[in-house]
Amino acid sequence: MTTQTQTLLEDMLPSTAEAQTYVDCSSPTSCASGYHDVKPNIWRAINEVLVKPTKLSAEEIAIEEYNAEDIPVRAMIEGWDSIERAGKMTPTWRKLRRADELCFTNCADTERLAAMRICHLLITPSQALPHSYGIDFFVWPGLRERLIFSQHQYCNNSFWELLQTNLKILWTDTFQDTFYHNAHTGKYHISPLFEQRIRDINAWTTSTDFFQHFPELSEDIPAYMGIPASMGAVHPSAVVPSSRRRYEDDESKVHKGQRAAIC
Repeated sequence: MTTQTQTLLEDMLPSTAEAQTYVDCSSPTSCASGYHDVKPNIWRAINEVLVKPTKLSAEEIAIEEYNAEDIPVRAMIEGWDSIERAGKMTPTWRKLRRADELCFTNCADTERLAAMRICHLLITPSQALPHSYGIDFFVWPGLRERLIFSQHQYCNNSFWELLQTNLKILWTDTFQDTFYHNAHTGKYHISPLFEQRIRDINAWTTSTDFFQHFPELSEDIPAYMGIPASMGAVHPSAVVPSSRRRYEDDESKVHKGQRAAIC
């Protein structure tokens, strides 16, 4: 077990100062899988899923690499059960299936596919400070840093529900344009243009409604500004926080060669 894994459960609990105040993810009745009549706390549940060690056999690694683009698209089109029946699921994808079911099912199709693709690329965390595993799967460096030090300000389900419904990828084409089907192999592939788009951190935005609830996060996340009516062919625009640009420079130095090129 890694040092990061050993310190995770401590990190998930409130500190001495925090223990004086109730935080959503500290209640076992709100997150334990056995409480079927209670909606789980998404933040705690996703960390419990992602922290479980995953060891792939050589065969599973080969399957995962071969189907890395096919599985998220097929999950969107045919459902996760079809992938399980086809024998294509690996322990990694079972983790990400649960992450998808917890966090992304209320996203629009384009955003849901983008989230699954990036989460698969980021399955190995690279931050050095002890922190909750789920933090590594946020694409915005400023938000990752904020969550390391103040995750319990955002551990309630309303944060996740608002993030899902307000997440916007700067993509002018349709969901059907995010992938293509290879008739010869029978596999789905991510469109190269969409792959390029979602690896650009400035393409990950939220609508301005999100900042009405979390105004401080406007320092960390670009705001989606839509497409002017007279400029339908122009890519959607976003306002990139100046602090986000500073984080981008710092992250490129710290994580160079360790995480997918989305920052």
